[in-house]
Amino acid sequence: MAATTQTLTVKPAPLLVDYSLIIKNDKGEFLIDPQDGVTLDRSPDLAPAKLKFKVFKDEVLDFEEGNQVTFAVNGEVIFVGYVFEKSRSKSRFIEVLCYDQLRYLKSYGCYVFDNTKTASERIKALCDDFGIKVGDIVDTKVKIDHVFDNKTVQDIIQTLLMKSTIASPVNDKTKHKPIYVVYDDKGLLYIKEMDDMITEVLIDETQVEDYEYVSSIDKNTYTQLLVVREAPVKGKNKKELLRTGGAYCNDNIKRWGVLQKVYKPDEKDVNAIDKAKKMLESLSKKTHTLRLRGVLGDTSLRPGSGIYVNFNLGDQLLNELVYVNAVEHTFKNHEHRMDLELIYFDKQQPKIETKDYGDAEVRKRIEEYNKNKHKSSKSSSSASKTSNATNSQVQAGMSAIEGTSYPVDPSNGCVNRALAGASYYNADCADLYNQGIDNVDDMETGLNAKGYVSEAYTGQANAGDILVYGDNQHVVIADGNGGFVGNSTSRGYVIQGNDVNYAFRNGVAPVKIIRTGVK
Repeated sequence: MAATTQTLTVKPAPLLVDYSLIIKNDKGEFLIDPQDGVTLDRSPDLAPAKLKFKVFKDEVLDFEEGNQVTFAVNGEVIFVGYVFEKSRSKSRFIEVLCYDQLRYLKSYGCYVFDNTKTASERIKALCDDFGIKVGDIVDTKVKIDHVFDNKTVQDIIQTLLMKSTIASPVNDKTKHKPIYVVYDDKGLLYIKEMDDMITEVLIDETQVEDYEYVSSIDKNTYTQLLVVREAPVKGKNKKELLRTGGAYCNDNIKRWGVLQKVYKPDEKDVNAIDKAKKMLESLSKKTHTLRLRGVLGDTSLRPGSGIYVNFNLGDQLLNELVYVNAVEHTFKNHEHRMDLELIYFDKQQPKIETKDYGDAEVRKRIEEYNKNKHKSSKSSSSASKTSNATNSQVQAGMSAIEGTSYPVDPSNGCVNRALAGASYYNADCADLYNQGIDNVDDMETGLNAKGYVSEAYTGQANAGDILVYGDNQHVVIADGNGGFVGNSTSRGYVIQGNDVNYAFRNGVAPVKIIRTGVK
């Protein structure tokens, strides 16, 4: 997408603008005269657009949180949102914070999606559930399955679109997979492919008050990627982490040193080394951030918009198409200015070498272990529901999972990690683990079907018992001493804690207990 010259005919932004700000409620419409102008902040990653202004509180003005706000520039509506916060002071001025409807995507939900519908179909249904008004939503085409346990709608939509990108083929025309952008425009939610958001805006050094350019290898740059699998130890009922391969950019290791990332593939993934190579091809690059200050405003620009820039940055001449990461629009004294953040990567593909330390053999060992364990759990009678677990077995199971992550989704791995630990001392839990059960409802249903009872938690748990929190929102293994071992959503890996009332939310006790541990 790089270009050596630009031949665009660009319509200049108007130097003077008129804008109107209206708050609407059941008492009528209030035309606001904002003090010190209006700012409109548009950020990436499904963050809601944020409108801020200050208004004098007179005897007529009467509005509250939840009231609708409409902002128009030169007669065109550019923001429809709602009052979320009012800050007052002795001066009788009210500072008002408004968000568009994407703010409601911060609500939480639990969903089990099978492989029958596309992400775009699921997102339309989600929007209907939460009262989000929709505009055009691009067809994401591939069907996606996933389990979401107490996740924000924002996280759910991002995950669905990310999985759609991964599962989509490379476009013959663009030479890359589709990248999706979600935004609100005039009160409607839209989803577009980034390639459809290219504008004819051209910005050079003469159009900005100032700029800041940063090139970096600090945040998301890596020079080698290790492939690690969790494999059974031969002859022992335990597992170990094995490095089975890796991808290396030796040229950049010489330039930047060892910047290492670990990739834990799915147990059934037969192309782990090749995937690591493709991942490192995009990660072993410098990131470049160009922040433009005081640019003449264009209300159409938002995160995902493609614009053309022409800057001499000292170490390079930037004359090409780049994409907006964030933009803040400022309207004051009939003038519209904006600050833009542009992020782009090196265009040259790094040379990646790979090493294979027997990844296929380790994967087969894992498969064989799971197959044998599945057979043994089938042959073990339902007597395992009156668990014969010993304290040493439970301790081995808890020790084995502490510090580990669920490879599919580290922030959503409480069931997978609990069953992985319990598989060391309970054959029925091992059976569910081998089936790939990774949500609370399915785990409870499976254990109930095997004869275990979901009891109300009364404060006593033995080592190895499974504790359930909230409305089937979280599970951990009890250590028998009032503490627990379980996955931490915020950290993305298994932790040990000394108080079961702080495993889910601070001071919140388990709701149920399934006695899978020591009798």
